[in-house]
Amino acid sequence: MSPEIWTILSVGIAIAGLTLNSVRRLRLDLTTLVNRLDERMGREKQELDGRMDRDTQELNGRMDRQTEELNLRMDRDKKEQHERFARIESGQGDLRERMAHLEGLLEGLRAAITRNQAA
Repeated sequence: MSPEIWTILSVGIAIAGLTLNSVRRLRLDLTTLVNRLDERMGREKQELDGRMDRDTQELNGRMDRQTEELNLRMDRDKKEQHERFARIESGQGDLRERMAHLEGLLEGLRAAITRNQAA
């Protein structure tokens, strides 16, 4: 082989070596970058998970408090309704008593009118 071919082959091998070395460095740089991004994403995911957990706990607490308030209101409303019904029933009882008294008076009045007409 001629010395020119050896020179061309040597230059080609050198260029191939440099290219291979550059590719290896690029691959290493990309791997490092990917690892950094993975770490960053992991930290951000943990932070988001923590925020979501806190928000969920806060929402659950709010819902529990609102449920308690609603239950208390419903209990108060039920109690008030029972009291109203008791007052109505009591009023009906009083009304029945008054009507019975008035019927008795009316019966007495009829009897008195009948006696006066007969006499």
